[in-house]
Amino acid sequence: MLRKLLAGGMGMASLLLPHIARSQAAPATQSKTETVLMSAPLHLPLLYSLNVLPQHLSADDSLARLHYARRRVKTVVLTRAGQLDTTEYTELDRRGNTTLLAKPYFGQPVRQRFDGSSRLVEVTRVPKAGEYLGSQTVYEPVRQLYTSYALGILDQPLLWQQSHRTRRGDTLTMDANFQPLPGMEDEKSRRLLLRSYPLGRDTTCSVAIAYDAADTPTEFLASYTVRRAGRVVENGTMDFQPVALGTPLTAPELLRASRTRRGRPVPRTRNTYDAKGGLIETATYFTPAPSTAPEKEVKSRAADGSWTLTSKPATGVLGYTRRYVRNPAGLVKREERTYQLGPGTTDDTTLRMFRSSATDYEYDAHGLLLRKTESPNQPGGQPLVSEVRYTYY
Repeated sequence: MLRKLLAGGMGMASLLLPHIARSQAAPATQSKTETVLMSAPLHLPLLYSLNVLPQHLSADDSLARLHYARRRVKTVVLTRAGQLDTTEYTELDRRGNTTLLAKPYFGQPVRQRFDGSSRLVEVTRVPKAGEYLGSQTVYEPVRQLYTSYALGILDQPLLWQQSHRTRRGDTLTMDANFQPLPGMEDEKSRRLLLRSYPLGRDTTCSVAIAYDAADTPTEFLASYTVRRAGRVVENGTMDFQPVALGTPLTAPELLRASRTRRGRPVPRTRNTYDAKGGLIETATYFTPAPSTAPEKEVKSRAADGSWTLTSKPATGVLGYTRRYVRNPAGLVKREERTYQLGPGTTDDTTLRMFRSSATDYEYDAHGLLLRKTESPNQPGGQPLVSEVRYTYY
C-alpha cells in the first residue's frame, strides 16, 4: 500500500478495473454473506512505482498550453455552477505551464517546475496530514537522471529511487534502483530494468524486469506500442506463456521464454484520429491473454461463522470506449464514454456504475474553456455543470 501511495510519475501503468461490490444484509442472529467481484491485483508490480517525468505533452494539453500562454492566463478556478467551493485550482507560468494543481476534495496538491525550455524537471506531490504520503521527483536532463524522494515518513525527505536513462543505437534503457523505506522493508524487488527497442517499422517492444538484492528476476512484464505518423494507434501486452493452461511461468522462466519464443500481442488500447491528427476515439479492452487461466472463487469465513465472503472475478465489463467530437479549432467539444458489458450482465451495481455518459465543453472566442456539462450520474438526475474563472498576468 505504501508503494501505491507514493507512485505517481509513471505513465506506463495499465488501467485497473475498479472492483464491484455487492452485499446483502442479514439479521443479527443469522450469518452475513457478501459477494465481491474484483479484478485488481493484490500486489502491484514494481513497474507501477517507477517515477519518471513525461517530457512531451499530449496534443490536447499542448493546445491548451498554447491558448493559456497567448491569453497570459495566471490561474484557473473550476467550480460547480451555483456553488462557491472550488473543485479544482490551477496556477500557470507565463509560458502556459501548470505549476500547481490542487483538487481540495480529491487527491494531493501537485507542484511542478519547468526549466527555460519548458521541460518538466520537478514534480512534488504534497503530503496531506493523516491521509497521504508524498513524493518528489527531480529530473536532470544533462545526466538523464531521475531521483525520487518520499515525503511525510520522517521530517526530512528520504531517497527512494534513482533511474538513469541511456540510449545505445535503437535501444532505450532505463535502469532504476529502489531503496527500502519504513514499511517497505519486506519488498523483494530492489532494481528495475526497462528496455525499449523496435520490433518492426512501426512497432516498439518494452520489457520490464525486476530483480531482488541477489540479482534474481522477481517480475517480468512486456508490452508493445504501434505508432503511425508519430501517433500511437495501438498498445498492449506481450504474452509469452504457453497456450495450454497450466502453472504460470515464473519471472526467470518468462525472461528465458522471451529470448527464444515469439510473444503474442494482446491489445489493450486502440486509437483513431481525424485528418488533422486529433484523437477521436480510444477503445480499451479488458480481455485476458489466451494463456490466462480462469480466476477461481475465493471463500473466507469468520471463525464464529458470523459472515462468509466470496470473491469472484469481475466478468461483467469487457472494455470501454471514449469518443471525442472536436470543433474546427481542434478543441474537444464533446466526450462520450460507453462500456462493453458481458452477455447477460444483469447485476444492478454493474449496470449503474458502467452506464454510458458524456461531457460537453464550451469555449470563448480565444479557446479558453468556459463551462463543462457532465451527464447525470444516475437515471433521472441533474447534469453536473462546472464553470471556469481565470485571472491574468
